[in-house]
Parts: sequence; structure tokens; C-alpha cells
Amino acid sequence: MRIMVNVIDNIAQITPEWLTELLAEKENLSQGKVIWAQKRSYTTFKSTIVHLDLEYSVDVPKSIPTKMLLKITRPEYREQGKHESDFYNIIAPTMNSSYLVHCYAATYSFVSDRSYILLDDISRTHFQPESSLPITRLYAEQIVNCLAHLHAYWWEHPMLTKDFDSSPSLESIKRFVPSIESMFPEFSDFLGDRLSPTRRALYEKVFTCWPPPSLLKRLLERTATTLTHGDAYEGNFLYPNKVAQDNIYIIDWQDWHINIGTNDLASIFAKNWYPERRVLMEKELIRSYYIALMEYGVKQYSWDQCWHDYRTSAIFNLFWPIFIWTIGAPASIWWPILEKAMLAYQDLECEELLAG
Repeated sequence: MRIMVNVIDNIAQITPEWLTELLAEKENLSQGKVIWAQKRSYTTFKSTIVHLDLEYSVDVPKSIPTKMLLKITRPEYREQGKHESDFYNIIAPTMNSSYLVHCYAATYSFVSDRSYILLDDISRTHFQPESSLPITRLYAEQIVNCLAHLHAYWWEHPMLTKDFDSSPSLESIKRFVPSIESMFPEFSDFLGDRLSPTRRALYEKVFTCWPPPSLLKRLLERTATTLTHGDAYEGNFLYPNKVAQDNIYIIDWQDWHINIGTNDLASIFAKNWYPERRVLMEKELIRSYYIALMEYGVKQYSWDQCWHDYRTSAIFNLFWPIFIWTIGAPASIWWPILEKAMLAYQDLECEELLAG
């Protein structure tokens, strides 16, 4: 097997020779070579995405796709890049999940702090939604079933007792809240009177009470916990053009970690939906998630606990606007999240969970 020596950091380095070596190293290309690669790229907040149209020599197996997607993580997000590479190299191979886009290579270099992943390009059969519009109920139901399938597979999985970078420890859990709390004064000063005294007081209470003792115990003991996506929202799913024929896919695994599964659901619904739509469908969707968990084999987890967990996860959403603001994201991203998370906190009566 050949050894890759270069981890690329720009589009110009994506050559037919480099792709041939990469595919051969990962044993995807047993013979032949890439002879031409057309590249179309765009940038996201954390990455450069390159769509590749490939041509091969005549001896390449017909099973090798002619369309792939290369994701190059920006250097300032090197930790997330390593984390996603770990997911595709360590976690994904054990799952055999139809909800994951096939990965041909995932590499992180400790020397250069660079990373990339090479995936199937399924843009001909799937799409990402327009960011300003909510998804339809049908697609929301697909998301719920997808997450239930993934969470059930990893529910108290023995592999999660290993010491991954994302494994919760007492130190990491207790370090999280102070790190967010230390950002809050500057965030609060920036907002000025746009953050009311009532909401400032709420943040102070959450800082004091988080995490709830019962949640802390579960995280440390890995009880009723699972592998979570960590940044689940509508844009991190690929939706089938033909619902009856294709699955939904979940992408962007840069923030996966071990936690309660409802964090992913609250991230989608309680953090990103406006009240009318959320109240109309929220509880029914969480109920569907719970039923699917049971069908996929989860035991000793009651509906009451699931709903309690979802409300607890809605409290956690309050931390997101502060974090997103500190990394320089525009207000068009974090301000709506702040409003929606606060309104969900009220609607779900989360105050009583802190009181307990």
C-alpha cells in the first residue's frame, strides 16, 4: 500500500495524480488512474467544498463514481477537522448506516494541522434546503427517524466507554460552563439594551445551575447516553428528491460527541423553529422519535424521561448564541437562535427543571 505524504490545503493541489494516489492508498482504486478532474468550489464558514467531476483510464472499475466531493477544513478549525476525520475513520466504519454518505478517505495531519474528507457527491439525487425556509413535515419526520436510528445504534454502546476526545469527563463538563460564562459579559455588553434584564438574569441562573445533577451523573456513567451529531440543524441533512426511493443523509460530523440524544432534536426544533411551527409539531415529532427508539431496540427509557430530556436540551440551546457570536459569525445567524431558544425555554417551562 502506498503512503500519502502530503495533506493538501488548497484547490490547486487537487490533481489527477493526487486523487489517484489517494484512492489507491485507501484501496478504492485497485487498478487504473484518474486522468482528468474538473473542480467547482465554494467556501462555508469552516471549510472549502470542492465538487469533482472525474474521468478515469479505461481499466478503472465501473463501480468507481465519477462525481465526488472534497471537503477541506480551514486551518483555524483544525480541531473540528481532526474530529470529523476521526468520525469517518473510527466511528463510521462500525455503523454500516444508510444515513451516512460514503467516505472514500478522511485524513488529518498532525504535522501540518490540515485535514480533508473525500465523499460521494450525491447532489444529483439529494438537496440542501433554502436556509431561510423551514423544511416540510415529511422531511422533519425523516430527520426524526434518522436520528432515532443512529442514537439507538449507539445507545450505551460499549465502544463509547473508550476515551475519545469527545468522551465526557468531570473536568470537561465542569470546564464547559465557565468557558461560556467567561464570554457572557462581553456578549452582554455588546447587546446592551437588546438583552433585557430578565434575560440577563436567566443566563446567570443557567450558569449557576448547569448541568443538572441528574444529567451530570448520566454523562459520567454513560447511562442512557449515545453518540450525538452535536450540530444538528436542517442544513446538515441532505434531502432526497424522490422521497419514496432514497434516504435522508446526515452530514458535517465535526462536532460529534457523547451526550443525551435529545440534544440533536432540540438543536433542530427548539433552537431553529419559530414558536407557531414548533408548538404545532414539536411534541408529536419527539413522540415519534421515542417510538422509533423503542422499535430500534432501546430499553429502560420512558416517554416521560425522553420528554424531560428534550426540555433539558432546550436549556442547553441558550449557550449557542454566545458561542457562535464569539467565533465571529454574523448576527443574522446567532440573533434568531437567541430569540427562538428563549421562546422555547418559556414554552417548554424549562424554569422548573432548573428549580429542581
